[in-house]
Amino acid sequence: MSTKLTIITSFFPPERGAAPYRILNTAKELKSFGFDVDVITTLANYPLGFFLKGYRWRFFKKELIEGILCRRYWLFPSNSNNPIVRFFSMLSYSYSLLFAIPVLLFKKPDFILIQTPPLIAGLTASIIAKLVGSKVILNVSDIWPLTASELGVMNRDGLLFKGFSIMENLMYELSDAFIGQSEETIEYLKEKTKKPLFLYRNLTKPYFKENASVNLNAKKKIVYAGLLGFAQGVFKICKSIDFKNLEIEFHIYGNGVEKCLIKDYIKHNPKCNIFLHQTVSKEEIQNKLLFFDATIIPLTQKIYGAFPSKITMAIASALPIFFSGDGEGYKIVKEFNLGYASKAGDLNALKKNIIDFSKLDNQGLKKLRLNIIKAVKTNFNYADQQVLLNQFITNLVK
Repeated sequence: MSTKLTIITSFFPPERGAAPYRILNTAKELKSFGFDVDVITTLANYPLGFFLKGYRWRFFKKELIEGILCRRYWLFPSNSNNPIVRFFSMLSYSYSLLFAIPVLLFKKPDFILIQTPPLIAGLTASIIAKLVGSKVILNVSDIWPLTASELGVMNRDGLLFKGFSIMENLMYELSDAFIGQSEETIEYLKEKTKKPLFLYRNLTKPYFKENASVNLNAKKKIVYAGLLGFAQGVFKICKSIDFKNLEIEFHIYGNGVEKCLIKDYIKHNPKCNIFLHQTVSKEEIQNKLLFFDATIIPLTQKIYGAFPSKITMAIASALPIFFSGDGEGYKIVKEFNLGYASKAGDLNALKKNIIDFSKLDNQGLKKLRLNIIKAVKTNFNYADQQVLLNQFITNLVK
């Protein structure tokens, strides 16, 4: 009899973003190893903050997403930065999770894999898992409330932070094993628990053509694909680096609060060699990445435990990286020669790296891409990681 595993998450396709697709891939890979996998999640609303077409005016929807049985429950959707509104949104989902108890009692899953954050829903799911007699595997993608404190959303000395810390510790106490996406997260969890831990990075299945020849574009083309927020600082990059003088094209795909600023800058500087495109799906951007020479991954501040999913997407296409930030992302790009790394906010260092890159010939670019391919085969091997995840969960059964 196959091992029954239910995933409880606040993010799942057709919602867009790294988190929904990472969790879908995990579900599909576990199913391929013989697990009986299903998903409990919200009615699709992320990251827009309102229900997508086909999910409105419902409390519940049952559907198949790429072969995975998915049960969706209502919540109050919101992408507000107001912590009280976000708290109410997650509280509403936690309440809706109670209606999943009969399904869980009927299926009696051996394991419930719970995505956190959000913290409130994670704690609720952990309590429900114990009530139905399932072992809890906690998938910690961000360390809350520590991340909220680093982002300035919570005061570490405040009552709200202390309250969430109590929730965090209780959730850890109820869990039987942990999955983390970064070495920093694993180290943090080691200080909190002696229970089994597994490093499971947000890897993307490689789709580069290993033997394809390297042909530089007439002008080298660099791409940024993702959220255009203040935490990424793409607008500052546009203003600070003269892409026209470097004979480099900078292409931007995404949406966010800085989009209008970038659009206005391009309007007033039409020959700046910066091109702003609409947001596209994960599948579309993967195909587009193959036609660029490098990608920029900027972060204006360090978030402990965070590992940018854009790194794994870039290396899956053997695309050299300009990383501008701190923490584990900086360390990984430097250690495995995935491209160029500079510290957060150091636009002069980023500019120097881009200048150095602009001078590369075909042989130099080929060598850089071969470094990335080597890292994908050894240290970031997608297939090997799925085997290890299967072994990790299988060993928990014993």
